[in-house]
Amino acid sequence: MVKTEEWETLTNKPTLAQIQNFYGKAKTELGQKQEQFEKLKASLAETEEAIAQLKSDQASISQDLKAKEGEQQALQAVIDAKNLDQLSRKIAQTKDERNNRERDFEAAQKDRKNEEKRLLAYTEDARKEKNALVILEGRLATTKIELAKYQVQADFEEKYPDAKGLLKKQKLLLEKLDKLAKQNQELATELGIVNKAINAFDETVYTDNIASALAELDQETSVWLKKREISFDQVVEFDLDVYEDRRHLLENARGQYQEAIAETKNDIRLEKTQLKQLNSDLEKLQEQPKPETTAVFKDGKQLFELVDFKEGVPSNLQLQLESDLKYSNLLYALFDGQEIKTGVEADGFTANVNNASTKDLPTLADYLVSQDDRVNAFLQAIAVKDGHISYASVNVHSEKGTAVTHIGESNRQKERERQIALLTEEINQVKQHLADLADKLASYQELFKQADPATFPKSDKVTEAQIAYNNALAEQDKRLKKQEKLQVQLADFHRQKEQFTSELCPDLPAESKEFADYRLAWDKYQDKQVQRIMQENDLLKQKDRLASAESRIKQARAELSEKTKQVQDKQDRLTEIKAQIATLEKQLEEIRNDPETKKQLARKEELDQLLKELEKQLNEIEFKLERENNHLTAYQERLPEKQAAYEDLDHEYAAVSDLLEKLNLTEKVKDASPNDWNSEQVKASNQSKANLAMSAVNSINDKTDYRVDNSKRLEFEDIELSDYLLVQVQNLLHEIAVVHYYYGGQELELSKLYDDIRQQLESFQASADDEVQRLARYLNNSTILQKIRQATAEATTLTKQISKSLKEKEQTSHISFYTSFSEIPDYRKDYLAAFGNTSIDSPESQNAVTLLMDRFWTYIKDNNHEMSRDELVDHFYEEFDYKKWYRFNISFRRHAGDALEKMTDRKLNAFSEGQRSRAILEPLLIVLELDEKKMSNPLAPKIILMDESFSGIDDEQQELLLKNIYDIANNFIATGYNARLAVPENSKDTTYFTLIDHTVDGKNHFISVEQSIVRKNR
Repeated sequence: MVKTEEWETLTNKPTLAQIQNFYGKAKTELGQKQEQFEKLKASLAETEEAIAQLKSDQASISQDLKAKEGEQQALQAVIDAKNLDQLSRKIAQTKDERNNRERDFEAAQKDRKNEEKRLLAYTEDARKEKNALVILEGRLATTKIELAKYQVQADFEEKYPDAKGLLKKQKLLLEKLDKLAKQNQELATELGIVNKAINAFDETVYTDNIASALAELDQETSVWLKKREISFDQVVEFDLDVYEDRRHLLENARGQYQEAIAETKNDIRLEKTQLKQLNSDLEKLQEQPKPETTAVFKDGKQLFELVDFKEGVPSNLQLQLESDLKYSNLLYALFDGQEIKTGVEADGFTANVNNASTKDLPTLADYLVSQDDRVNAFLQAIAVKDGHISYASVNVHSEKGTAVTHIGESNRQKERERQIALLTEEINQVKQHLADLADKLASYQELFKQADPATFPKSDKVTEAQIAYNNALAEQDKRLKKQEKLQVQLADFHRQKEQFTSELCPDLPAESKEFADYRLAWDKYQDKQVQRIMQENDLLKQKDRLASAESRIKQARAELSEKTKQVQDKQDRLTEIKAQIATLEKQLEEIRNDPETKKQLARKEELDQLLKELEKQLNEIEFKLERENNHLTAYQERLPEKQAAYEDLDHEYAAVSDLLEKLNLTEKVKDASPNDWNSEQVKASNQSKANLAMSAVNSINDKTDYRVDNSKRLEFEDIELSDYLLVQVQNLLHEIAVVHYYYGGQELELSKLYDDIRQQLESFQASADDEVQRLARYLNNSTILQKIRQATAEATTLTKQISKSLKEKEQTSHISFYTSFSEIPDYRKDYLAAFGNTSIDSPESQNAVTLLMDRFWTYIKDNNHEMSRDELVDHFYEEFDYKKWYRFNISFRRHAGDALEKMTDRKLNAFSEGQRSRAILEPLLIVLELDEKKMSNPLAPKIILMDESFSGIDDEQQELLLKNIYDIANNFIATGYNARLAVPENSKDTTYFTLIDHTVDGKNHFISVEQSIVRKNR
C-alpha cells in the first residue's frame, strides 16, 4: 500500500499541478467578475441619486425664473407707456447712422488724397521711363559696333549650323589628347624606372648572404656543442635541417644529463644507505664483546665462551674442530647454570661413551679445556675421529675455515679486530665513492646548466637572409609583370591618339592653347549676340511701358475730379444728422430726469441680469441631467449581463469545488507545486521514482492473495460547465491515476483495507513492545556498549596520533593539514552519557539506553503506516551507529604561523587538485604509517596501490604526497592519465613500481621498471 500510494502520488503530481493552475485562475476570474458586478451596482445607485438631486434643483430654479419673468413683464409695461425705449432706440439708430457717415466722410477724404498721390507718382514714372528709353537706345548702338570685331566667329557660325556642337566636340577631343599625352609621359617615366630596377637586380647578392649566414651559424653551433662536450657530425653542406639536427642533439644531451643527474643522485642515496648500514655494523661490532650468533637466550653462556684450545694443538686441527662444531651447532650449546641445552640430549647422545667404535678415540677434552666441570664432561662425550668430531653415531665432516674466530679469547679478539679493519676499509671506500659521485653530480649539473637551450645559437640571420631573398625574387617578378603591362598600355595610348586626331574639325585650331583662345573669342561673340537681342527686346518693352505710364496719368486725373465731388456730398449729409441727434437727446433727458422713472429703470436692469443667470443655471442642469440619464441607461443595460456572468461562474466554481471535495482532492490540489509540471527535471525525477515504486509492487503482485491494478483513471459523473478554465480542470480530473486493490477476484474498498491493517497492527503492538523492552535489557546486559566505548577511545587515540604525525610533517611554504576527533553536541545529553567514565551498569548508562529504546519505539509507532520491516531495522542500526555520535574534523594552515582554518566544502573546492588530494590522502597515509610501525614481521612487503590519485596534480604537490608514501612503502603501483611520478629526495631503494597509463591509443599500457634499470636509464 505504501508503494502504490507513493506511485499514485508521484504519477498524479504533474496533473494536480495543472489542475491547481487552472483552478487558481478560475478563482481569480470569479473574483474579478464579482468585483465588476459590485462596482456596476454601486455606479447605478450613485447615478440614480444624482438624477434625483438634479431634478429637484431644476424645479426650484424654474419656479424662481417664472417669478422674476412676471415682475419683468409688469415693469416693462410701465416703461413702455412712457416711450423711453422708442426714443432711446431712435437716438441710438441716429447715432449709428452718424458714425457711419463720419466713417464714409473720412474714407472719401482719404481716397481723394491717395488719388492725388497716385497722380504725382504716375507723372514721375513717365519721366523715368522716357530717360530709360534714351539710355537703352545708346547701349544698343554700342553693342552693334562691338559685334563687328568678331567676323571670323560670325563666318564659322554661318558655315556650320551646329557650330556649338562642333566646338564642344573639338574641346572634348583636345582634352582627351592632352590627357593621353600626360598619361603617356607618366607611363614612359614609370617604364624607365622599372627597366632600371630590373637591370639593377643581382640575385648573387642574396644567395651570398644566405651562404654567409649559414657558415656563421655552422661555426657558432660547432663551437657551442664542442664547448659543452656534445658530439656531432661534421657536414660538407650546412643547412637548416642540419641546424635542427644539432638542436635535437642539445635536447637529447639535456635529457641524458638529467638522467645522469637522477642516476647519480640515486647512487648517492644508495651509497649513503650502505654507509649508514656499514657504520651501524661497525658500531655493533665495536660494542659486542663476542661473536654474533642466532641463539636467543637471557641467562647462561655458550660453549665457545667456556673453552679454549690446549697448548700444542696444531693450528690446522684447531680450524677443523671449530668448523665441525659450528657446522653441528655444538659450538653454540648453552650452559645456564641449571641444565645444559646442547640439542643432543636424546638417548643416543651418550652412545659415544659405550660405543666400541669410538671407545679408544680421543675426545674434545683432549684438545679443549674449560674451568667448568660440566663443560669438561660434555667435551669428553664427543669423540674426535680423523680430525673430525663424532657424536650420537654422527660423523661431522665440514669444510675447514680460514681462521679460528670463536674458541679462545685471543682468537675472538683477533677476529673482531680483523672485521673492524675490513669494515673501516669498506667505509672509507664508500666515502671516497660518495665524494667521487658528488664531483660527478656537480659535473653533470654544470653541463646541464651550460646546455641551456636559451643560449643555443639562433638561426634568425639565416631565416632573415632567406626571407630577404624570397622577397627580392617576388619583387623582381612583380617588376617584370609591370614592365609588360606598361608596354601594352603605351601601345594602346598611341592608337587612341591617332583616332582622336582624325576626328578634329579642320576649321578650328588643333592645339589646345590656340583652341582655348578661339573658344574664348567665341564665348565673347556669343555673349555680345545675346546682349544685342536682349537690348532690342528691352527697347521694345520700354516703349510699351512709356505708353502705359502716359495712359495711367490721364485716368488718374479723371478719378481725382470724381473723388473731390463725393467728399463735398458726404460732408453736407453729416451736418444734417448731427442736428437731428441733438434734438432727440434733449427730449430723452427731460423724461429721464423724472425720479420715478429712474427707479423703474434700475430695477429693470437688475431683473435682466438675474434672468440671464437663472437661465444659465437651468441650461447646465439640463445638460447634466441628460448625461446622467445616458449613464443610467448604459448601467441598466450592462447590469443583467455582469450579474449573469458572475452567478454562472460562481455556480460552476462551487460545483467544481464540491467535486474536488467529494473526490478527496482539495488538499492535494492545494499542496501541488508548479515545479511538478513546469520543471522537466522534477517531472523526470518523479516519474523515475514512480516507476521504481510500481516495480516493487509488481514484484509481489503475483505472490500474494492481494493484487493491485494501476491501469485505471478517476471516474465520476461530469458536470455541465461553460467556463474554459473549469472545463480544463474537469478534463484533467479524468486523467488522475487511481489504484484499485483486489483480494482474489473481489475489489476492496480502501477504507476497509485500512481498517483490516490497523487491526493487525494493534494485535502486533503488545508483542512488539515486549520485543523492544527485551532488546533494551539485552543491550544493558551485553558488552555492546563497552565495545562502542572501546572503539571510540581507540578512534580518539588514533586521531591524536594522526594529528601529532601531521604536526611533525608541517610544511613551511605549503598548506599543512591537521585533524581532530570531537563529540557532536546534539547527541551529548542523550547518548554520550552511557560512554563516560561511569561503569556500564551505572544508572546513567541504563537511563541512556532506556531513552534510546523509548525513542525507537515512538519512531516505530509514528511510522508504522509508512515504513517496511527492513526500513525499521535499518533505523534501529542507525540509532546505535556510534560513528554518527562523533565528528572527525580536518583543519589546515596556509603557511607557517597562520591561524588554523576549519575545512569546509567551499574551501576544499577552492583548493587546487594537488591540495585537495593532499587534504584527503595525508591523514590516510598517516594511518598506514602507524599500521606499518605495528607490523610484527619487518621483512613483510609494504605495497601501496593507488588508482587515479595523481591525475591533474602538479609535480610540487605530487612530491609532497610521495614523501609520505616513500616513508611507508617500498613497493608502489599507480594508475593515471599521462601517468608520471616525481621522485622526492627521501625515496628509498624502491625495489619495484608500476605506472599504468590510460591515455596511449585509448588502451592501458603497463610500464614495469626495476630500480636498477631506473638508475642506469631513467
